[in-house]
Amino acid sequence: PPSYENRKLAVWVGTQRTRYKCLINGQINTAMGKAMWDERFKKLSSIGFRFHFDKNAPRKNTPRNNDRWNFMFKDLKAFHKKNGHFVVPKDYKNNQLSAWI
Repeated sequence: PPSYENRKLAVWVGTQRTRYKCLINGQINTAMGKAMWDERFKKLSSIGFRFHFDKNAPRKNTPRNNDRWNFMFKDLKAFHKKNGHFVVPKDYKNNQLSAWI
């Protein structure tokens, strides 16, 4: 997910899922491309990698996720109390708040 701490890894994971979709949709059509992906598919599958990610699936309700959500909620509440609206500018002191809402 985009909120993952290691942004480069998150982008790489997304790329693997996109390339897999291309493979199953017949968009990778060279023998070398298919052979390379067959090997990569086996390696990723061997560690339990999910090629189909349901963005609507419920996320784990971990304490860390709850802490972040509660922090953002508290900041949004304070912003609303001060400003009377929820249109958080991108240059707000908590620059993640506008993207969070």
